[in-house]
Amino acid sequence: MLFTFIKKLFEMKKILGSILLISSVFLCNKSNAQGCSDAGFCTIGALNPQIIADTLGDERYLKNNFHLSPTFALGEQGVSIWQYTPEVNLTLIKGLMWQAKMPYMYVYGNLGSNYGIGDVSTALTYTHYFKKTTSLAVTLGSKIPTHNASTCENGRPLPMPYQRSLGTYDGIIGVKFMYKTWNFSAGYQTVLANKNENGFLSSRWTGDEDAGNYFVSNKLDRGDDVLLRAEKLFILKKLNLSAGLLSIYRINKDKYTNPAGVEEEIAGSDGITLNITGSATYVFEPKQSFGLNFGFPVVVRDFRSDGLTRSMVISLVYQINFNLKK
Repeated sequence: MLFTFIKKLFEMKKILGSILLISSVFLCNKSNAQGCSDAGFCTIGALNPQIIADTLGDERYLKNNFHLSPTFALGEQGVSIWQYTPEVNLTLIKGLMWQAKMPYMYVYGNLGSNYGIGDVSTALTYTHYFKKTTSLAVTLGSKIPTHNASTCENGRPLPMPYQRSLGTYDGIIGVKFMYKTWNFSAGYQTVLANKNENGFLSSRWTGDEDAGNYFVSNKLDRGDDVLLRAEKLFILKKLNLSAGLLSIYRINKDKYTNPAGVEEEIAGSDGITLNITGSATYVFEPKQSFGLNFGFPVVVRDFRSDGLTRSMVISLVYQINFNLKK
């Protein structure tokens, strides 16, 4: 078993090498955009593109599975974000799946560092197949904060890019329509309760010029988001590729509390961000697959106080399926 696994890895070397080379060229893009790794919006339930399951309509892949996904991203002002996300998907009854994921994060940059468990996401997704290559999935989910985003460095509040939590209880609804090798998704994320106690103002970092380059986020009140995704899948035997567009529209402006204690709207914090996304997944067998996901921005919002700015995101995903129907 081990020998066979190593042999298959060797066979994949050239393919994965090419994918990594191509993705690294894309990810050198210097733009910034709203990322999804922290908020959990783009990969929850029906909003998460599941290439094998949804494209082939194969019930084996709609049973239980476990993901382990290490992610690296570059955020605002070159802040490095490492995230390790275990995820479980369990079928409760036919067509109804429960998902839960809890990331562990390590963040560091020119103002300091932070590490710990990130926000927990959970969702219920119902998928209905009209026929083998056509399906409709609906998701109802939530994001639960594990911290109030108030981490400091030497007594001074760190900006949101360094926080491991957004400090909000969020509600998420999503829908995905699959037709053959096309995937169309839409979603809405709203803040149900704001527990964000971030205290970052550059004036609280007197004498540190680097702090002045970060967006203000004192007592941040984040706006709601609408997501739209269009994606094309390419099935090449055991190698599955995808390419698409992912847009996130902040429909209302973020707010913060100024040094005088007055809440203000942040000009330029609403509007659209647009990302080009791609993935490659190699299926060893029905029980195992290994994938690479990446994305980079082409359109950005002017002001991004939530700390979700990303100039690059790249993830590796290892999936194990279990309790398969024979």
